[in-house]
Amino acid sequence: IFNPQAHGFSEVLYAFSSAGNNNGSAFGGLGANTPFYNIALGLAMFLVYVVMACQFESLWQPFLIMCTVPLALIGVVYTLALTDINVSVVVFIGGIVLAGIVVNNNIVLIDAYNDFRAQGMDPLEAALRTGAQRLRPVFLTSITTALGLLPMVIGLNIDFVDREIVYGA
Repeated sequence: IFNPQAHGFSEVLYAFSSAGNNNGSAFGGLGANTPFYNIALGLAMFLVYVVMACQFESLWQPFLIMCTVPLALIGVVYTLALTDINVSVVVFIGGIVLAGIVVNNNIVLIDAYNDFRAQGMDPLEAALRTGAQRLRPVFLTSITTALGLLPMVIGLNIDFVDREIVYGA
């Protein structure tokens, strides 16, 4: 057990910046740190790009993969507007999960395309074969992820201890 007095700490203080002054939004205390989050997001995207550039030994293919993420986020914004749902932490988590799925699916497609090109196929033939061969795994990955997250989306909570199912939790 950690004893603060034994390590030279006289007292331990806890402070929560948004406690008591929450303005009703899901991001009560995040307003002042927005530039930090923007820099962190940009740095994370750059590091993902660098890792993919090293993996694919190309600068163009990771760029193609990263360009699909904003297209997915356009769908998120459209769906939020259509269903009249406010932006919250859960929406951001869902957006990050969606971006991961999109990047994963595109990595699968580009890797298959590179394999066909290495076998000597012309670019159009390789693209068509990639679409025909890898379409089912991409759909299955997307569908299983969506079905796995469906209980969270609809607010379904299954309590195995008390043997009850709560909807809208």
